[in-house]
This record gives sequence, C-alpha cells and structure tokens, in this order.
Amino acid sequence: TREILLDKSGNHFALPVGYDLEAYSDGMILLSRNGLYGFMDYTGEWIAQPVYSDAEPFSEGLAVLRLPDGRCGMIDTAGNIVLPFGYDYISSCSDGIIAAYSKDAGWEILRKMTA
Repeated sequence: TREILLDKSGNHFALPVGYDLEAYSDGMILLSRNGLYGFMDYTGEWIAQPVYSDAEPFSEGLAVLRLPDGRCGMIDTAGNIVLPFGYDYISSCSDGIIAAYSKDAGWEILRKMTA
C-alpha cells in the first residue's frame, strides 16, 4: 500500500525517501524512519528534525515530542518549543487543556491561551 498526500491543487506531495507517514494534522506531517520521528510542514520544510523517539500528531496547533532519554516537550506549528523538554509525560491538547507530569513537580494542568 502506498500513502499519498495531495496539496491544495491536487498535486502529489512527495514524502522524503525512506520515511513513513505516521499522521497528518494541522498542516503538519508526522514522519518516521528507523524509530525516530519528526515533523515537516506542508511546504516540505522540517519544523522538527527526525531525532525524537516518539511524537504525537498536532492537536490544536501543538504537538508532544519525546527525546531518546525519555524527556517530553511540546512544540507549536512553527517548531517553537512551548513546553521545555523536562517532563516525563505531556498529554495532547484537548479543548485548550494540557496535563503535564514531572517527577520533580508532579502534575500540572495548563490552559492554552488564545489571542
């Protein structure tokens, strides 16, 4: 089975050779190769290099990434780090709410602000 993405004009979007399509959400493409994950935007630019041991698809403009050492962080669709990589667990954003846990601080409930 071959996975194909189409751009707004109906043209095939070429995925990088050797990468597997994991998900597409919020205009961001989650790709994997050799057990590492990264995000590419719809123009073909990497916004998060494929160096992460795990990643969740974007939800409400935010995505959770996990470093090989187990630390989690969160990025926005521009690739900016919005939660630093110091958490043991971060939930996907749902209705503007994010749950994050670290052994040092315990559970935190975060609310996404909108302008």
